[in-house]
Amino acid sequence: MTSTSSGGSRRSSVVETPAPTLKDRRAAVPGKDWDRLVPAQDHTWTPTQRVSVCIPAHNPRGLLTTLGALGVQSYPLGLLEVVVVDDGSDPPLDLGDDWPFRLEVVRVEPDGRFSAGRARNTAADAAMGDILLFLDADVMPERQVVEAYARWFARCPIAVPMGVCNFVDVGGRTSDELVAAVADGTLAERLAGRQVDDQAWRERTFARTRDLRDEAIDAFRTVVGATFAVSAHQFRAVGGFRDLGVRGIEDTELGYRLHADGAVLIVDRHARHWHDGKRS
Repeated sequence: MTSTSSGGSRRSSVVETPAPTLKDRRAAVPGKDWDRLVPAQDHTWTPTQRVSVCIPAHNPRGLLTTLGALGVQSYPLGLLEVVVVDDGSDPPLDLGDDWPFRLEVVRVEPDGRFSAGRARNTAADAAMGDILLFLDADVMPERQVVEAYARWFARCPIAVPMGVCNFVDVGGRTSDELVAAVADGTLAERLAGRQVDDQAWRERTFARTRDLRDEAIDAFRTVVGATFAVSAHQFRAVGGFRDLGVRGIEDTELGYRLHADGAVLIVDRHARHWHDGKRS
């Protein structure tokens, strides 16, 4: 395993938020109705927590666009770091150092299995943030995504906010054009008219539970590794991802353990992402 970094020196230790007590877990959101956490319209908020964006990457085609979109986020870039795990890419990733946030690239060698869980755990191990935001290398976050996620943790340390993701072919748009659209808030407008897969399988559960405001024993099934955030403390407390070597189950299994640990699963529709290409 090798690593390189840019955008500042590495601190000697991870700074984490205090662990929530059992009383916190029971009283934070009775019935898991996260509407109780929504602040009044005149509420002001000053970001203080460092957010680590954890990205697994294996021969990625859209990673530079994803990093560009992170570089124009509304969240303070001084509180943002990105950890990319190069999961056996050929050739190895070379992302340079001209980024407005701290970037670290960690290389791991392939072992012949599906290894997204291992790569995400590796990113989390290298992360220094209070909040871990998991993102895929071919997913573009809109400008407000990091801010939308981080706000929840200021009010509930056991929040697990999840964004929505649209799958769409962005063919004909250059990376610079897409990043510019993220920066000025017009990405949805520029992709209008294209066929979109909005993960209808998740939307059926969201409709049945009022976007998870109503507690449901199967809510964990909607946790998707490409678009969610969790406190670094809770992620480590439940043991991170299981390295199962099976596509499409590692994030669901983590969602189960987070849900059982008392996490408040939140559907944040302000955290909108765009995936380049059809859903597999």
